[in-house]
Amino acid sequence: MRFQVPLGQYDPEKLLNLGANRWALRTALAGSYTLKEKLVLEAHLTSWFFSENDNFFGGNTSKQEPLYGVQFHATYIFKPGMWIAGSLGGVWGGVTAINGADQPALNNSRIGLAFAYRLKKGSSLKFAYTNAFITTFGGDYDTFLLAYQFLWFDKKKEGK
Repeated sequence: MRFQVPLGQYDPEKLLNLGANRWALRTALAGSYTLKEKLVLEAHLTSWFFSENDNFFGGNTSKQEPLYGVQFHATYIFKPGMWIAGSLGGVWGGVTAINGADQPALNNSRIGLAFAYRLKKGSSLKFAYTNAFITTFGGDYDTFLLAYQFLWFDKKKEGK
């Protein structure tokens, strides 16, 4: 569970603000299951609940219905340091209303694939692809990622 309190600078005369002028609560439930030490299945359910902003841009009132999300992940571990994962996720709901006039609901989904390979102890290469295949708000996109990851500190060595 996570709370967001209405902190930060908020100016009702500006459309974009660092502060939100509303409370938000995020709930989440997640679980994972490992099959034969090679395949890991995960599921995540989330929801956001929002309070009303009665001092929105230009003195308007903004309300937002709950926003829901779901994610599924499957990871196959070839050997320590080498794995591939597929993901599917989406969000829906979150209908906003400004002075009672509803805006369209959010309905976004994406799919992804990632592969990681350990080069040596403490460093690895990661390749990833993500596609937004259903998008009502935001960009319809394909992303490709190539990353080099490394550890700054080794926990085993720090404890000596």
